[in-house]
Amino acid sequence: MSADAMTKEGFEANGTDGVVLHELAHEWFGNSVSPERWADLWLYEGHAVYYQIEWSQRRGTTMAESMRQSYTEVGNKLLDHGPIAQPNPAKWTGMTHR
Repeated sequence: MSADAMTKEGFEANGTDGVVLHELAHEWFGNSVSPERWADLWLYEGHAVYYQIEWSQRRGTTMAESMRQSYTEVGNKLLDHGPIAQPNPAKWTGMTHR
């Protein structure tokens, strides 16, 4: 990460602030809610996505813009990996949350 990206303006310009907030939400909420089945993964991601969208709104991004971006990203992932509720193990990598 470049030095300017480590400043507040750099994080915001690169969209990194939303990613950092999303991952911090996992630390506070997601890691306390462990899904019993992969079909319940939305419980783990739900809080993180909610707070990320809240943050975007406070920065001036409308809910419609946030949802459009989210649906585009999810749609692209679905094309590659299949539905979230029924992930395809053949597409998994060695990376996991611990």
